[in-house]
Amino acid sequence: MEMDETYSAIEENKKVRRLLNIEDYHQRAQQILPQMTYDFYRTGSDDQVTLVDNQLAYRRIKLCPKIFIDVSSHPPSNSVNRHTKLLNSSVTISFPCIIAPTAVHCLANREHGELATVRAAVTHSTIMCVSTLASTSMESIAEEHRRQIKEHYPPIS
Repeated sequence: MEMDETYSAIEENKKVRRLLNIEDYHQRAQQILPQMTYDFYRTGSDDQVTLVDNQLAYRRIKLCPKIFIDVSSHPPSNSVNRHTKLLNSSVTISFPCIIAPTAVHCLANREHGELATVRAAVTHSTIMCVSTLASTSMESIAEEHRRQIKEHYPPIS
């Protein structure tokens, strides 16, 4: 990666950290994606019933930060168990958000497509569901997943 690309990636990361809600993400996506790609991701399929249901569900969620609370007696963050158990406790994820099966990730990331998504899923210890309309083969995604698991969770010796 060249210096200009590294600098650009760092600057983009800073911008992403300032995105606070779904509308912020929509606005940022519209700034950086080609219009056709943005339209593809922004709209739903068919009559968009699921899209509208999801938008209404997110509007009902109210996140209220706790401020001015005494944190002196709380353990350090690295000692807090932040894992979520799924499927009768047979699967544990640390980021309680599962990546839904969305199509053609290469529209958002031309070079890596779903491979970039599976890398992010492993990095954040969550699950990625793969769409039948993926732009990358299932075999390539599975191989990248195995490679990432080995890299992030080396065997204990």
